[in-house]
Amino acid sequence: MSGRRTGITMSLPPIRITAAAMLVALAGCNISDRPHVAYIQAIHAVPDAPTLSVAADEIPVTLSLGYQTSTGSLVESIDGATATRRLRIQPVLPDGQAGETLLTADVPMAENVVTTAVITGSYDEPEIVTAQAPRRTRPINALYFQFVHAAPAVAAIDVYVTAPGEDLTATAPFARLEPRGRTESVEVPFEDRRIRFTAAGTLDVVFDSGTLRFDDDTASDADGAEWLFAAIASPGVGASPMELLASNGAQATLTRDAAAPASLRVFHASPDAPAFDVVVGDAFDAPLGSNIAYRQRSPLAALQPGSVNLNFPLAGSSDEFVLEEQLEVDAGEDYSLFVLDELADIRALVSSAPRRSIRSEARIRVVNAAPDSEFFSAYLSSGSGASQDAEDRIFRDIRFETASNYVSANPGDYQLTLTERFYASGQDPSSVPETVTIGPIPLSLSGGDVVTLLILPPPAAGQAEELSVFDELEL
Repeated sequence: MSGRRTGITMSLPPIRITAAAMLVALAGCNISDRPHVAYIQAIHAVPDAPTLSVAADEIPVTLSLGYQTSTGSLVESIDGATATRRLRIQPVLPDGQAGETLLTADVPMAENVVTTAVITGSYDEPEIVTAQAPRRTRPINALYFQFVHAAPAVAAIDVYVTAPGEDLTATAPFARLEPRGRTESVEVPFEDRRIRFTAAGTLDVVFDSGTLRFDDDTASDADGAEWLFAAIASPGVGASPMELLASNGAQATLTRDAAAPASLRVFHASPDAPAFDVVVGDAFDAPLGSNIAYRQRSPLAALQPGSVNLNFPLAGSSDEFVLEEQLEVDAGEDYSLFVLDELADIRALVSSAPRRSIRSEARIRVVNAAPDSEFFSAYLSSGSGASQDAEDRIFRDIRFETASNYVSANPGDYQLTLTERFYASGQDPSSVPETVTIGPIPLSLSGGDVVTLLILPPPAAGQAEELSVFDELEL
C-alpha cells in the first residue's frame, strides 16, 4: 500500500474571484478604514444528503455544495476581532429549489482566521463540526497540516503522519482526536507523507492513505499551502469506516483507504449467451456469481483495488468461457459490468457510478443493451398517458452500449415512457419525431431509491425492446 499515490499535489488553483477581488480592495484602504476580515469554508460530508445550499446570516455562501466538496475559503467582513455567523443548511431538491432547513448553527469567526464548518452526521441528524486555523500571509512558502475528526459515530483515533515506509512502532502519533476534535495547524516538511489513523491507544489501523505527494518547488516562494484534513465517515462497507477529505482553501480532494474494496455487479444482457459464472482469475471454487442467466445479475461483490482479471465461464465450467475481461479497479468505487450483444459479438460495458442512497430523492440511470435500437429517451410523468413533454424528460438519446449517469427525481408515483428516434450526423435532432417503444408503465419511487433501467433487445423479430428495472441497493 505504501506505493499508492493520490492526486494531492502542491499545484494550487487561484482563490475564487470574489475573495481575490476583496483582498485587492482591502490592499487599497487606509489602515484606519480597513474592516476586520475573517474567512469561512463549508465542507459537505453527509453521506445520505443531496447537494446543499449554505447561507451565513441569510446571505448565501453557496447554492450548490456537492457531497465531499468544499466551498474553499471565502472572505467575510466582521464588526470586531471576533464574531459569529449563523449557518443555515438546506437540501437542494431535484428541481433545483431549496428544501426545508436541515440545520441551523452558530459558528465562531475571528479576524484573520479560517473557520471550517464540516457538515456531517446524517440527513435525519445532521450536525456541524468546526475547526479554526490562522490565515497566514500570502504567498505561502511552507506546508501546514491540520486535522479535524468529523465522523462523530467513529470513536477516538490516533493520527500518524509519517514517511511512506515508516513502521508505526518507530514513531509517535501526530495527535489524538476525539470525535469532533481538531488539531492546531502546524508546519510540516515538504516530502512524501502517509497518513494513518489507528483506534486510539492502539496500533490497529482504521485508515491508510497510502503515499501522498507534497513536492517542494525550489524555484518558487509561493508553492506552500495550508491543508485541512477532515476525517469523514465512509459511505461504503469496506476496509475503513473513514475517508480523508483534504481542503487547501481552494479545492477539496478525497482520499479513500488504500485497501478499500470496490464493488462489482454483473448483468447478463446477451440474449443468446448461455448462463455463466463470474470468476476472478482462476478462483473457480469461489465465484463472485453463479449460473447467471439472461436478464439476471450477480450479487454485489467486493474487488480489491488494482488490476483484476475477470472470467465468465459457462455455468459450472472451468475451461469453457463466454467472455474474459480485465478491469483496473480503484479503491472504493462502484462498478457495473453489462455483458452485451449476441454471442458472436459478445462484449462488456463497464460503468462506474456511485450507488449512494440519498434520503430526500430517488436516483435513476438508464443502460441501453439493445444492439439494433435507435436512441432512447425516458420520461417520468404524473399523468396516466405516455408523455413526451420536455419537463418530464429525464434522459435524452441514450445509444446502444451506453450507461447514463444517475439523475435525481422526487419521490412519488409515476408513469415511465421510453421513446426512440434516430438522426444522422449533421441532421437537426429536433426535426426527428420520437416513437413510443416502452410504456407507459407505473414506477413508484421512494426517497433513497437507486434504480437501473436496463433496455434489452426484442424477444423476437418485429417486436419492441424490453425493459428490466433493478434495485441497486439489493445485495
